Amino acid sequence: MNTRIPRIVSLLVAGSLLGASSLRCLATDLPGDRGAGIYNSLVYPAGAFLTSSGTDGSNGVGGRVINLAKPPTGSGILAISSTASATANTSAFVSAYNFLKNVYVSSTATSSYILYIPDGTYQVNGPLIYTGTNSVVMSGGNIVSTDLINLRLVGQSRTGTVIQLANNCPAFQTGTVPVINFNNSNMITTGSFNNCATQNLCENFTVNTGSGNPAAVGIQFQGANFARMANVSIISADGQGLYGLWIPIGSLQAYLKDMTISGFQNAVYSVTSLENEATFEHVTFENQKTAAVSIEGGGVSIRDMVSNQSGNVAAVEVTLQCGSCVLMDSILTGSGASSSAVVLTGSAYQDFLARNTTVAGYPTAVEKYGTAVLSGSFISEYCAFPVTTLFTPQDAHTFALPVQDTPIIAWSNTASWINVEDYRGGSKTDDQTVQAALAAAGASGSSNLVVYFPHLNYALTQTETIPANVTRVDFMFCNTGDHGGFSVGASSTNPLILVGACPKSGNFGKPYWMSALADRNIWAQSGRDLS
Repeated sequence: MNTRIPRIVSLLVAGSLLGASSLRCLATDLPGDRGAGIYNSLVYPAGAFLTSSGTDGSNGVGGRVINLAKPPTGSGILAISSTASATANTSAFVSAYNFLKNVYVSSTATSSYILYIPDGTYQVNGPLIYTGTNSVVMSGGNIVSTDLINLRLVGQSRTGTVIQLANNCPAFQTGTVPVINFNNSNMITTGSFNNCATQNLCENFTVNTGSGNPAAVGIQFQGANFARMANVSIISADGQGLYGLWIPIGSLQAYLKDMTISGFQNAVYSVTSLENEATFEHVTFENQKTAAVSIEGGGVSIRDMVSNQSGNVAAVEVTLQCGSCVLMDSILTGSGASSSAVVLTGSAYQDFLARNTTVAGYPTAVEKYGTAVLSGSFISEYCAFPVTTLFTPQDAHTFALPVQDTPIIAWSNTASWINVEDYRGGSKTDDQTVQAALAAAGASGSSNLVVYFPHLNYALTQTETIPANVTRVDFMFCNTGDHGGFSVGASSTNPLILVGACPKSGNFGKPYWMSALADRNIWAQSGRDLS
């Protein structure tokens, strides 16, 4: 896999380049987690759902969204239910993981599904992961991954979709035991490394680890290159859970936004591993026992974090020399604290840069190796080590460039979704089918339309034009090939959201695939990057 800097991290780094002195923009303008009352319910149209499973990872009948409450026939997936027992729901979730594992092992790593969890509270009492040892994903006889890839869990809504761990579960009393897993425990205990590029996704649900489960972790997350988490709450009902979000192995390049983690020893725990590079934006962490964010290793970038703690609990701690953190535009609040808001406890070579961050209720802002090095209620800019410049003299401050927030665009109702397969007909090619769907959308006179691609492969060779009244294109992680493209043909004040875009099927480095021929903002999420 190529060496790379995660795309969103690049934005934070760009805002930290050396140049003019910092510009103060009050962090109180940023609310942390923006999700409450802003994200709406996501309901897919009927054409998006897989109704009958193919046995070899092929399309089967319907789309590639699997409704876990109404699983496709022939898949072997058991239905989850808000009225079922914790044991039954655990088995049902495990059966969905087993389906993905069996498809990947028997066919190809390009098989691609979305596991959809409708509104409901689903009791569970065990870790959610496939059975057996870690999966080995095959593609053309070659090992391309040592564990699951393309694992996507999407709820209907954050407040309505709840995965609830039963109280006092025997499996969650000792050790470190995640409820939702993106890797088999064997991968984690052996310190393995899953280096396959993927588009792992968590979105629109709540995980509650209940009471009396001191070893419980809400979500163990991993995903190389293009992982994402958004609109998620992770709660320890009694506050005694272990970690809200655990990042134990690489490779991870992920953008995580609009999250609240309440309770636990740590909201986020990032351990020493190759290529652990998580970027958080618009997050609220509250009522932790040890620290909100604990970094043993990896590069963690944070913008707009609201941390509310009481007692001797730091907002950020970096505990080993290989850990690094960039912290921007945040609010760190402590009550009765005797420690600093930020604590660096390891040895030399830890990287820490903070800017435009408010501190309240802590005796000092930053402590480095047992010594308070920064006090006051506002961190204009602080770097833990002397800045190295290319030229002398050169200003050693960051540019403090403004960062434009990603928009939250409401999901349209199902009547506004356009299925490209409805326009296939006869012997139309994929290009002709997509062109017909987009043309119909543009001619409809309707607004805020969603065009979606329910099948796995679309061999596009031409440039398809997206009309101004389409506000979202949901590719559903299909493969659109290496030779086609899309363009924006008309100006619009409404941004265009591209969801699950996978514009190529081959190697890194090929040019692709979006050209903007008009004045319109384009936002890509949950897929591969664009050019």
